[in-house]
Order: sequence, then structure tokens, then C-alpha cells
Amino acid sequence: MGVPVAGGTLADAIDFDNADADVEMPFFNQDIFDLANALAPGPDDPQPIFGGLTYNQALAIDHNAGVNGIDAAISQFNLDAVVSATDNPAWSTDLLYGDHFIFGTSAWQRGRDIRSYKCPQAS
Repeated sequence: MGVPVAGGTLADAIDFDNADADVEMPFFNQDIFDLANALAPGPDDPQPIFGGLTYNQALAIDHNAGVNGIDAAISQFNLDAVVSATDNPAWSTDLLYGDHFIFGTSAWQRGRDIRSYKCPQAS
């Protein structure tokens, strides 16, 4: 059969999944696909599901949080490193309740000029 939606759009994938839901989605739905498909296409188009913010406005808010947040703290306190837990341990998929994501702090340096090193936790 190949890849049924290869070269298609997100809407094509959603339609395929809905038509074959018993095979393609026996345990979970496609909320993330539906959310992504509901977004306006342009970076300056207001996104009603995000309070009317545009992508570029959200990007500016994120950049400002970095510059006036972590960057300012690193500079103010002359820090050479920031040490933090990165995530909770891996979990097995729970078909009844879904994922058990509890804690994570490793995304703050994304897009910043900050090196990130991750070391596995000793058991």
C-alpha cells in the first residue's frame, strides 16, 4: 500500500486517519493534528485559539522572556553555568490515561545562545 498520504497535506492525513480510525488511531485521537490544522497560515495572522496572538507576537514575547529573564540573570549574577533537572524519568505508555509528563526544565535555552549539556541521572 505504501505511504497513503505521502506528498499530501495535513488535511489529507487527518481525513485518512478519520476514515481508518480503527486501524490508525486505536488508542489515541489526533488532537495535535486538528489543532495545527486550525491555525491560520501566516506568521502575522491572529490565532484565535491562542488569544488572538500572531506567531511573530508570540516569538517576540518568548525572546523578551529570554533577554529579560535568563539572559539578565546570567549576566547579573556572573554565572558560568545553570544546573537544573531536565526531565522526569521515561514512562511506559498508559493506554487508559495517556502520557505522564510531570516536570521539565530543559526547553528554556532553546533558541538562545546558551549551550545545553544533558547528563543521564545515575540510579
